[in-house]
Amino acid sequence: MENWRIGEEMAVSVGEQSDFDREYRPEPDLTDVLIVSIVLAEALGASSQKIDTEEARSFRNIGLTSEVCMTTLKHAKYRLASLHESLGC
Repeated sequence: MENWRIGEEMAVSVGEQSDFDREYRPEPDLTDVLIVSIVLAEALGASSQKIDTEEARSFRNIGLTSEVCMTTLKHAKYRLASLHESLGC
């Protein structure tokens, strides 16, 4: 990743992206955001009806509940459908 001039924080986050059991931190970091985004992207693709926020401690680090995640995914699906319609996909 050094060849691409990606910062150290990003490189560390990419390296830790599968560490769903990482310890609680009082301040969420980029790794928490990356882990949550991976779980949410998978849930969006699978049309999940519920997000298991216990699956990764990063949800707690950020302060996201299953309900908040489901609302966010619902809006994301709507926006993506609208974009696809606009683009004729």
